[in-house]
Amino acid sequence: MPADIRCRGCSESFHAKRSDALWCPSCRGANAKRYAREYDAKDKVSAKTRCMDCTTPIGRNAKRCRTCDNIWRGIRYRGEGSPNWKQGRIVDGKGYVLVRVKPGTHRAGAGAYRREHHVVWEQAHGRPLPKGWVVHHLNGLKADNRPENLAAMRRQEHHTHPRRALAPYEERIKMLEEQLGIG
Repeated sequence: MPADIRCRGCSESFHAKRSDALWCPSCRGANAKRYAREYDAKDKVSAKTRCMDCTTPIGRNAKRCRTCDNIWRGIRYRGEGSPNWKQGRIVDGKGYVLVRVKPGTHRAGAGAYRREHHVVWEQAHGRPLPKGWVVHHLNGLKADNRPENLAAMRRQEHHTHPRRALAPYEERIKMLEEQLGIG
């Protein structure tokens, strides 16, 4: 809703389309030019008015020049510094929980994400998951990644004869469902 607001520069009242407007139309342009002059000031050069990284002259309120600040922003907001950081846990489109693993660990690239049930199974058994094997959730809940709920089996067994492959675990499945209050 349009409102009458007092200008921050000339203290005149003006009609604004937005309620958060600070400057009247005549002061807005002058303020933008003044700010640009201060930001890009190159005439007053001292230790305080030089970029921290490349030592090019900058405005009095800036710490870095625009180029260095853009580069630094990309570094500063990566990983844990990002405002969208979720402690390295995400859920993919199929409902599996992915965790961020450190570079250099088994099957991890730089800042790679792996399925949590694979990582938990490998930690519980002290060895990597063999190639061609899958980790099955015994109770069918993809987010339930407790070691006692995970069973590794060959991919072929898992897909061709799932009932026969899971027969040894059926009693365990019933017990886990009772613990969770599902069955």
